[in-house]
Amino acid sequence: MTRTVQTRLVDFEDADSPSKKVNLSKPQRLVPDKRPPTKVWRKTINDGEVWGVFDVDDTVLFVQILDGRVHAHGREAVCKYCGGILDIRGSQIFCGGECGVYQGNFSYDLNAYLKWDGAKSLTLRKAVAEEEGFSLEERDYEPIHYTPQWSVLYEFEDFEADELEKE
Repeated sequence: MTRTVQTRLVDFEDADSPSKKVNLSKPQRLVPDKRPPTKVWRKTINDGEVWGVFDVDDTVLFVQILDGRVHAHGREAVCKYCGGILDIRGSQIFCGGECGVYQGNFSYDLNAYLKWDGAKSLTLRKAVAEEEGFSLEERDYEPIHYTPQWSVLYEFEDFEADELEKE
């Protein structure tokens, strides 16, 4: 009985390419990852600074107020229509430029980030609350009384079953 030898990748190396010798007799050990585990949320709000929560186009974000102007992600926020500066008027933000259009809701209460669903998943809500020192809402402590629908594909299964029944 003859045994065939499996072809190895090193058998196909070019004579011009540098040869990489692989020791196939001894398995190589994987080096463990020595990086520290990353956090779900990094601290955003710093003490001694003025911060607020801005709800624009169903996107909720923390904004810093510098000299009465709204700054998001280190840059001054401007009107999405005319590029004018934004003006905080009570609990709303309007364009202070030519158009004067309503831009979104505003609150100096940083807990509004969770109230306005800035973080939608329970895991992220807990991480934000813990890191920033917020208080979670009552709904975050309630147990889930339903089985969440984990995949949109379930809808397609129901759709296909209905289509097959019609035929």
